[in-house]
Amino acid sequence: PITLDSFRVVACSSCGVAYTMPRPDSLDRYYPRKYRAYGPLVTGVLRTLYGLRVSRWVRLKPGGGSVLEIGCGPGLMLSSFRRRGWSVCGIERNEAAAETARQALGSNSILTSIEDLPVNAHFDLIVMFHVLEHIGEPVVLLRECARRLAPRGLLIINVPNFSSWQSRFSGSKWMHLDVPRHLVHYTPETMAKTLGSAGLAVSSMS
Repeated sequence: PITLDSFRVVACSSCGVAYTMPRPDSLDRYYPRKYRAYGPLVTGVLRTLYGLRVSRWVRLKPGGGSVLEIGCGPGLMLSSFRRRGWSVCGIERNEAAAETARQALGSNSILTSIEDLPVNAHFDLIVMFHVLEHIGEPVVLLRECARRLAPRGLLIINVPNFSSWQSRFSGSKWMHLDVPRHLVHYTPETMAKTLGSAGLAVSSMS
């Protein structure tokens, strides 16, 4: 809707993973300047929803722990973790959103790339909430996540389900296609294969 460019979603005949073609050399022109710059109403709704999710996740380690959120936006979810006593770190490539998160969480807490993390940094929980579908080389990122997990650490990923009834019903008009910002389109089966390729084991999926 920003550029009126056309794209196709194609599937690999071998592994079944669906992806967007052609893949632009740069995605900058497809992200509006105010991408993820939420107004007060949306911010309030997201803060509530994220708080509910975080309240479940922190039960995984009742004594507190450390969390890395990749694609943390303005830091709403990380703020919820911090209020519950967790040590937080975020990665956000959008500089405006990253600056908002730094103001809320501190400049040392927000980085622009996973490669900027200290070599010995490990986390009890890594969260990617509607992020992995934006990543053109997901296995590379997932392997780095696997390397960054502490013993018994967990990686939580949320992506649109390409095989959902909403996707099948809406076809090319399904809102979560969001081409070309969404580069890979996952089903439960292809997500499991992708995670396996990165050396990760699926403990649960819903």
